[in-house]
Amino acid sequence: MIKKQLTVKLMRSVTAVSRKPENVEVTIVVVNGGDAAYDSTIAKFSETQKVRLIEPTTSVVFDLVPSDSVSPPILYRIGWRRGVSGKLVTHDFYMPNQDIEFDDIKTQGEVPGSRNVTENDIGRAGWVPRLDYSGNVLDGTGSSLATNDRVNTEISSLRKDIDSKDINIISNVTGIVSNQTASLRNELSSRIDSTNSSLTESIDNKTSQLRDDLSETINTNKQLANDEISSLKQTTGSIQTAVSNLSLASSRTNAALNKKADLVEGKVPNNQLPDSAYTRVFNITDRSGLTGLTGGSVGDLAITPGATYVLAEMPPTTEGNWQKLSATSGIQAVNNKTGSSVTITTEDLPDFQGKIDTLLNKKVDKDESGKVPYASLDNIVVKYEEGALKDGNGSTIRLSNVWSVNGQTGDVMITAEGIGARRSGPISQAEVVGLGTALNSKVNANDPRLTDSRTPTSHAATHKVGGSDPLTLAISQIEGLVTELEGKVTQNDLTTFKKAIEQSLPENPAQQASAAREFAAVSLTAAKVSTDKAELAEKYLQDIIARLRAFETTSGEKITEINQLIKNIEAIKADVTKERNVVAADLASSKETLGLINQAKSSVETLKSDVTSLKESVEASQTDVAGKLGEVKTSLAAVQASQSDVTSMKTDVDAAKKAIDGTKILVDNQKLAVDNLKKAFEVEKSAAENTLSKARETLAGVTTERQEVSRLKDVVDSQKSAVDQAKSAIDNSLNTFNATVSDMTSKYNEVKTMHGKAQTYDQNARENANTARQMNIKIQTVKQDLENKITKVDEVKTAFDLASGAFNEKINKNIADIADIKENGKVGNFEKEPLWKNRRTISLATYYAPDTISPKKNWDRVLRHNPHIGISIINVNSGPGDKINSDWQIQAEKAHASGSHVVGYVRSGWGTESQDKLLAEMQKYVDWYKV
Repeated sequence: MIKKQLTVKLMRSVTAVSRKPENVEVTIVVVNGGDAAYDSTIAKFSETQKVRLIEPTTSVVFDLVPSDSVSPPILYRIGWRRGVSGKLVTHDFYMPNQDIEFDDIKTQGEVPGSRNVTENDIGRAGWVPRLDYSGNVLDGTGSSLATNDRVNTEISSLRKDIDSKDINIISNVTGIVSNQTASLRNELSSRIDSTNSSLTESIDNKTSQLRDDLSETINTNKQLANDEISSLKQTTGSIQTAVSNLSLASSRTNAALNKKADLVEGKVPNNQLPDSAYTRVFNITDRSGLTGLTGGSVGDLAITPGATYVLAEMPPTTEGNWQKLSATSGIQAVNNKTGSSVTITTEDLPDFQGKIDTLLNKKVDKDESGKVPYASLDNIVVKYEEGALKDGNGSTIRLSNVWSVNGQTGDVMITAEGIGARRSGPISQAEVVGLGTALNSKVNANDPRLTDSRTPTSHAATHKVGGSDPLTLAISQIEGLVTELEGKVTQNDLTTFKKAIEQSLPENPAQQASAAREFAAVSLTAAKVSTDKAELAEKYLQDIIARLRAFETTSGEKITEINQLIKNIEAIKADVTKERNVVAADLASSKETLGLINQAKSSVETLKSDVTSLKESVEASQTDVAGKLGEVKTSLAAVQASQSDVTSMKTDVDAAKKAIDGTKILVDNQKLAVDNLKKAFEVEKSAAENTLSKARETLAGVTTERQEVSRLKDVVDSQKSAVDQAKSAIDNSLNTFNATVSDMTSKYNEVKTMHGKAQTYDQNARENANTARQMNIKIQTVKQDLENKITKVDEVKTAFDLASGAFNEKINKNIADIADIKENGKVGNFEKEPLWKNRRTISLATYYAPDTISPKKNWDRVLRHNPHIGISIINVNSGPGDKINSDWQIQAEKAHASGSHVVGYVRSGWGTESQDKLLAEMQKYVDWYKV
């Protein structure tokens, strides 16, 4: 089912009391029409929408079946009400076959400037024409205006008139062209003769002036070229000097790099390091073993239980060469006390002493006989007499007889059998409840899982540094640590390395860098002078070209040879511009070279500073490592002493625990102190490892700097190659420039020879151009006049074709075949329309079968007629019971938009009733669209 949208727009509104947006109900109901008895689809009976008027404009959209899409047409009623008790507003309307706003429905049928047509107006001049039964338009006397014979006669007459006018026009045009051609030739001959003499004189003067200007310009350009060549040679010398200086600096840099140590997989080989470059650590039992370390070198460490020694000089077999190391510092802080030995008293631990006093106060003292006084045993009872006990307060507790033992009373002899116990001896597994079940879940001694190989589980997280029970390792227990420390660089090695770097540097890098910058500055200045001269030469060439252009403009000549000369000069200008670009590139390259020299100097200074920093860092690291080693030893001694103290305390605590369980707190505190000491040792160990890691990173930095020096060497070599290429390019450009100047001189001499030919060429060109120009003007004038006349003839012919076609082709076709129309039985809404009530009559301009006849060919012709003529559309494809052809709506809209007065749409089974009955009972078969 086809539906169209009806949009109702409501303006924003608020209540008068609360000033809040109003609520509106909009309802659409079907009043009548759309009856199922006529095989039409029944439209929805009603629809209601509720909206709140918040926005400036609120749109309510309903999907409705077009009124004329069913029979009889649907009459809708719309109503709305504000709030619950507001005024109800209603309107009846017919829904058109298009999306529309409700406000536009009221003006759908209005045609601006329309007039009512009555039966008396048919056939009246200026009103509606009358049609005969064949559909032909009749004039005031009743004669047909558009019969085939009459149209053909008019067309034949028009064609003869056109042919006659064409012959006259062609004859007139031929005469005009002949006269104009003769006049044009005479005028051209006269002007050519008068122009030749003045042109010859002008060309001679201009040629002489051009010859002098060219001679002067060529001499000037030669001098400028010579100066430019001299300047470029000076620039080349400066560049060569700069290259020589760069080569010298590169040689010195290479010599310095040759004195550097090599790297193998990022490390300096041992054979390139002095003996003091790495340190080894020896563990010996006592000092007498020092002289037995024959493989030692300067800086090696020997550790004995009592002290640590370092080999100050060779050989190691001399005991005096081993110097004892003393700890420079002890534990950093113990209870806020520092030093190699710290004494902790009870005053330093007030809480600890207080806890001990508390515990001692809870102890029970013995008397002189070694027994605990009875008064101290408050909660202990003692035997007082037979059958009685006495407590700490002196109260007597009487003991009564046992009532029963396992059901026995009186004097009972307790035996195993009497109390249900077994006799002494081994107990079988079966007698122990649940033992068998428990053993089944245990591992047997010969279980292979206890001896096979498997991946061990990881240590508990509490064993790591900072955990509750961290593991402590000595340096010797860490695999590879001693070997790693043996390959580290010592302070003496770094000192030697620094001296080697300083000796390999140029004697005075600042002076050399300054000289290089001066040479580069001279090169830049020379290149700038060359660029300025190249620009001056370019300006001279531009002046030559401008003078040649001026000569061409003044004389009005277009000489090919002079143009060729101009092209050659422009080529020279392009070469000079290219040469200037090359010099500018050299200038930029020189600037870049100067920047690289400054970068190289900065890199050398940075390298020197980094080496100094590296030396200082390694010295600090070495000092720190020695200090950390002393701290580690001190910490180990402290741990050992603490462990001895813990053992002693534990013995005392065990003794005290027998009397009072509270002494356990003291043991826990001591254990916590030991754990803290272990953690402190781990922290110190980690700090030592970090220091070693920094030393490794510093050594890697030295390696990186060496690689940077190597890269700078490559950059200098690359710049040297670029300078050589620039020198070669400048030489080639000079040769090209000299050849171009020579070619320009040769071309100037050729201008003299071609001057005579230029006069002849110019004269012929002027004659041909003037002749063509005048002929073209005349022909255009005649052609325009002819086209205007032909256009008027075409307009007359077109107007006649439109007029005849509109009333002849396809209009009211087959109207004579209408017969035997069956009545539909329903009038529809025709009688409701004011058109029929006012007895206005349809003037048939009929549209046939929109799906078989091209609207562009036929329908548009109908629309171009007098808009006051009403148009009725007859649908030849539908019978009385068929649906309305949907295309009639489109054609009616098209006619209405063109200004025509669309009267109605005839849908009938025409051809089944007589013609008279169809015309007499038209109201039964017409669905009125717009009036």
